[in-house]
Amino acid sequence: RDLRVVDLLPPPPQKKPLDAPADPRFLEEGQFDCHSGYNDWKKSWSVWKKRWCCSTEKLGCVTSITGSFHIVNLKYSELVRARTIHQNVDHAIQSGIFLAAINNMSRAERVGDNDPRASQPNTAVVSLEEWASAIDNTVVRFEVEPPKALLGPVRQNLEIEHLRPFVEEQVKSVDHVETVSRTPIRIEHYVLDITIMGTPCHCPNGVAATGDACPGEGGHFCASCDPGYEKVGQKCATTKCTCENGQEAKGSACLESGNFCAMCHQGYHLDGRACLANTCTCPDGAAATGKACTMHLADICTSCTDVAYHVDPDTLLCAPNRCVCTRHGKPPKEGDAQCHQHEAEVCSSCDHGYHVDANKKCAQNRCKCTHGTPAVGDACPEHDVEKCVDCDADLQLSPDATCGGTSCKCLHGTPAREDTVPKCTTHGGNICYQCDEDKGYHLVQAQCVHRMCKCANGVPKAGAACEKSQEEVCDSCDDGYHLSGNVCKENVCSCNNGYEATGTMCLQDGLHVCTECHPGYHPTMSTEPGSHRISVECRPNNCTCLNGEPATPTTTIKCHTDGGNICDSCKAGFTLNHTDFSCGETVCRCSHGTPVRGKQCSDPVHQHCKSCDKGFHLTEDGAEFPGQAWCRHNSLTTSPPFDCTDGIGNFMLGWSRVKKHWCCEHQNAGCFLDKTAEKVCEGNSLSRRQCEMAGCCVFNDKVGCIAAGDPNALCGGSGSGSGAMIHYIEPAGGGGGVGGGRRLAAAVDPGECLIAEQPHRDGGRVSVGKCNAHSEGGQWLYNKQTKQIRNKHGRCLSTVRKDPPITVETCIDWEVAAAGLNAQTFTLEKEDSDDPQWITVSAGGCMSAGGPEATDPTYKVLTIVNCQDAAGKAQAGKWKLSVLCFTGWTSTTTTLTTTTSTTTSSTGTSSTLTKTSSTKTVSTTTTTITSTTVTTTTLTSTTVTTTTKKKS
Repeated sequence: RDLRVVDLLPPPPQKKPLDAPADPRFLEEGQFDCHSGYNDWKKSWSVWKKRWCCSTEKLGCVTSITGSFHIVNLKYSELVRARTIHQNVDHAIQSGIFLAAINNMSRAERVGDNDPRASQPNTAVVSLEEWASAIDNTVVRFEVEPPKALLGPVRQNLEIEHLRPFVEEQVKSVDHVETVSRTPIRIEHYVLDITIMGTPCHCPNGVAATGDACPGEGGHFCASCDPGYEKVGQKCATTKCTCENGQEAKGSACLESGNFCAMCHQGYHLDGRACLANTCTCPDGAAATGKACTMHLADICTSCTDVAYHVDPDTLLCAPNRCVCTRHGKPPKEGDAQCHQHEAEVCSSCDHGYHVDANKKCAQNRCKCTHGTPAVGDACPEHDVEKCVDCDADLQLSPDATCGGTSCKCLHGTPAREDTVPKCTTHGGNICYQCDEDKGYHLVQAQCVHRMCKCANGVPKAGAACEKSQEEVCDSCDDGYHLSGNVCKENVCSCNNGYEATGTMCLQDGLHVCTECHPGYHPTMSTEPGSHRISVECRPNNCTCLNGEPATPTTTIKCHTDGGNICDSCKAGFTLNHTDFSCGETVCRCSHGTPVRGKQCSDPVHQHCKSCDKGFHLTEDGAEFPGQAWCRHNSLTTSPPFDCTDGIGNFMLGWSRVKKHWCCEHQNAGCFLDKTAEKVCEGNSLSRRQCEMAGCCVFNDKVGCIAAGDPNALCGGSGSGSGAMIHYIEPAGGGGGVGGGRRLAAAVDPGECLIAEQPHRDGGRVSVGKCNAHSEGGQWLYNKQTKQIRNKHGRCLSTVRKDPPITVETCIDWEVAAAGLNAQTFTLEKEDSDDPQWITVSAGGCMSAGGPEATDPTYKVLTIVNCQDAAGKAQAGKWKLSVLCFTGWTSTTTTLTTTTSTTTSSTGTSSTLTKTSSTKTVSTTTTTITSTTVTTTTLTSTTVTTTTKKKS
């Protein structure tokens, strides 16, 4: 088994002296005559001649590929004894090597048929040599002789990663190979030889030296040794190991001479290469030592501390004793102090009619009986007590099982006697003359009967707890009810933001349990600390919103899904999608070009272009709205964008805002100069959209469309209180001013303006940004009487929140705002002037712009600072109003008061609506609504109309 291929090679030929007689096989200038015998060089030449001639004259060069590998777990000693399996395994190895050699070759390149042992032209011949490794694995050395043209590809295919899967698969497929192998069968220690021209070294029991470490003439030179051997000089000698308290390692297991244990005696364990004494533990007794401690650090006991425990022979741990009681009783529990010995006969209790005797076994009960026969077994409930089953002559068996005269018994009371009423007339009969009243029994026909009350939705009280039969007195209640006094009432739970549970859904009265939540809330189950009662609460849904303010249960848009991305409003530059309530970037329309996006796009329905396609040019002339541009074809000539004569008779509602603005500016048409706000807004049954389009109106949900300010003011007229953009001018004349006077000119850079990022939401942030005449967030109305700056959504500038210092909030009542200073008081320095001026707040200081916002540097933070320092130098920026002709609000000091009162009863409703102005008062009273009709009151400037519709 230790035989190596190098041992089978013939020794190298001895060199002949240079002065030796001439021999035709040798030449004077070389060792071998490489032309002699060349016709049969493969068989007739020695290895040495082949190597020498190949290296010197390129003749006799070996064209075969050789290598070796170990087949791990294929036991060689067992393989050679199974001849048929051995032959099949050899054929499988050859087939695997052959298949690997031709792998990935085309049909024209293949080296022959699938028989690796064939010797036809163009066939690779595979030869094998086998022997046993030091641990009885099969070692295979192979030689493959391919055609010379395919030597390179075949050698590449025989690398380990290509050869291993083919050989392993072929060997594993041999029938009955498992009888001579272990699992898994695998290829290891693979070596693909490199052709060397010199004489190789050899090394029994090790790896031979190569390269510079191997002399040219070869010899016994080892580079390393096999397991079980160590290097002594240039050879590999057998290692010698010793072991105290165990068996020393031998053969390949003895890696190094010295103390090297392979296995230990009982009571010892292997620690590295030495055998040390085991240490055991025992949680409930004495731990094993010496040979009894068979495993190191194991729980092994030799005895137990508690007498009710024993050492289990299987687990070697202390286990509770288990006794038995084979007849008429039960043994004590495992580990009970009565069980001193494991599996002993010990009874702790006995069946009826038996008792535990002195030997801890169950014996039959035997009673005593004076003047009669005693009870035995089941008839004797307790051993050695007085109980008779039969009496002597002239004696009667009494109810208490004793022998005497005539006697009765009474369940739940006192038995009758011969001298009581009722009297005992039958010996042993159940006849009572008095009952246990304190236990709830009363006498009915010489019997003691339990008193019983009644209880709806529960269990009635009985006996002593029931003072009077059939009285409503409950002892406990059914599920869904609770005891209130003596009756059962239905449970009613509490619930915030939802509908409370009742009855069987409410397991305890007053518990917080909701059956359904209001919109914007979701049910959450929790356990109360201490009581561990389960409650179901309706908690607010928490939503998120990318690029906006998230919805809540109290916002206009409800947070209907907890954790959902649902927005109530969007940041500037984003638009609310009313399908999924998300905030998407605002993108204007643009035909033939690139649209404006984000904050520069005031409304996605507007046509507003940033740049145009080829053949088109950007122009504001004819745009839908002032300040916006569209793409017009280069071939079109300039023409007026609007025909101001078309529809002039109904321009108020028929024209768009931009047409009104353009025609008023360029052709003095559609300017509202002859129509007051009252004529435009009121009495025309305008819809909400028409009302808002008029520019001087607001829509009231109860009344309809009314004038936004003074009803006698001209709709669209100018003045210091007109709808305006409020431009920002930095201190010391910094940038931001607006050219063009009070009218915004589209061709002039509008600069920076006061912008509400969320104009329709309380708490919406207000900042300073690029002016946009058609952005709702940049349109404001100033009222000199109330000192309020408001927008079209009924929100006014306010300092109520402090952080941020200025926001938009719902405008307070007209009269309250005009009564004095408040958080919505903003005073202009010069109310009737177009000059730049300070705007002061009620608490002192001026409204000014600060640094860039963190979220969007194109906007500046709005702050409140001192208007000027001690030297009179301006510290705050100033503001300039640029009036917009389509949002007029005159400064006439007119008071508008709306009062509505409603009373509802089963007979009808009375409502009163009063509107007072500087010109007239109109009122309606006493309008009756029956149970089947709804009355709608419409208020015009001159008449009152009442219509009745069927109730839906």
